[in-house]
Amino acid sequence: LIESWVNSATGDLDRSSIFGPTAVARATRKLNVEVHLSESVRHDGELRIIHGRRIALIPISGSVNPLRQRFTLAHELGHAALHELDPSLDQSGFGVERLCDLFAGELLMPTKLVQIICRETENAEAIVKLAHRTKTSLDASCVRIAEYLGSVITGLASDDGSIINRYGAKLTSSWRDALARACK
Repeated sequence: LIESWVNSATGDLDRSSIFGPTAVARATRKLNVEVHLSESVRHDGELRIIHGRRIALIPISGSVNPLRQRFTLAHELGHAALHELDPSLDQSGFGVERLCDLFAGELLMPTKLVQIICRETENAEAIVKLAHRTKTSLDASCVRIAEYLGSVITGLASDDGSIINRYGAKLTSSWRDALARACK
């Protein structure tokens, strides 16, 4: 359902080769969103409708990672896609925020691409490969693969094998070892 929604919102029915920054740029144009980088944004990002114009306010500062900015913009494009579906929809709830995160994940890392990468790479290296191909963070790639695989657990580990982040119920030692190798 999310894949169909993103396809419809972007006008791209086969997004297996349209992902990462390219997908964000195309969706920005298709959804008619102006992007403004701002130092005064209080949240991770914000979509404002001003005189009928959709304006995505994206935080900019020395501490904001460009990969995080891209995900934030993709998330705000999710809000724009919802606005296009129903301009009167209250977009302030947690459910809407989660839906926009799913939109962002699918926009940046399409299901078809995730399928290909998971088939080609059967271990934690898939996370690194997905992040590299889509120019997304390791965290975002972990979440996307965890969502795609369902019950499989993904995460990030440091060089010494210490768990940095995990997505799922329990990270097994084999996944921990594979992640540590993949992140070197």
